[in-house]
Amino acid sequence: QILSNTLGDIFIENGGEIILSKKVSKIKIKYNTATGVILEDKTFYKSHFVVSNIDASQTYRELIDVKYNTTYFMGKLNKLISSYPVAGVFLGLNKRLGREFKDSHNIWYSNSYEIDYAYRFLEEKKINIEKSFLLLTIPSFIDRSLVQNDDYEVVKIEIYMPLLGMNYWNNDNKLYILEKVIKKVEELIPNIDNCILLKDIATPHSFYKYTLNSYGASRGWACNQSQISSNIIPSKSHIESLFLCGHWTTSGFGQGGIGMVAYSGKNVAYIIKNRIKK
Repeated sequence: QILSNTLGDIFIENGGEIILSKKVSKIKIKYNTATGVILEDKTFYKSHFVVSNIDASQTYRELIDVKYNTTYFMGKLNKLISSYPVAGVFLGLNKRLGREFKDSHNIWYSNSYEIDYAYRFLEEKKINIEKSFLLLTIPSFIDRSLVQNDDYEVVKIEIYMPLLGMNYWNNDNKLYILEKVIKKVEELIPNIDNCILLKDIATPHSFYKYTLNSYGASRGWACNQSQISSNIIPSKSHIESLFLCGHWTTSGFGQGGIGMVAYSGKNVAYIIKNRIKK
């Protein structure tokens, strides 16, 4: 969040304006060139360039008039597979974790080397927390402003979920997943349950609500061999002056989290910068 806030502050300092909580309904196109965006309230913002970092499926299916999308391209888009969604468990602890993890704040954990076994449950749309692997991060290692007491710690756990549909995530199922994940984390942090001051869970439905990523996808397109090529969903679209960035573009070397997303945005910025110079 600090990185996002810093970039936003620099943008504003250089004369930019950030408009929040306004949903774009259409990308305005004239003569196959993007000319701006139209908000849900019909407000039109004219622009020489449009950059979309949302779900590429929504960019092309919902924001662009169908006549500007070729049958070939849409056929290619329809074959792509999204990454699996995640559930995010957030814990506030009354215990420092430095001794257990030293300088590590980002830990992938599995109790088995059979990673394919965990993915099999996902493909079968089954939940098996015990056999799943998880990503545990401790953001308060890096940013102590996240806690109000020097003895406290903030822990976030991500665990892949199968595509179960949004109706699955009622309160009972949310609580079931929350407690199962905490139980698994005890393999890493013994007796963690006795140190929890607060706990909460963000479901795939939560991630969809705030990001509009299809199904709450955690990492854009699934990172498999058939979806790596940079020609599949490139940053430069087939519509002039329309660019895409983020984890819904294909880079040629797979997905790499925040670093990859930032690199994607930087590349688009350079392209636009060079065009402006001309």
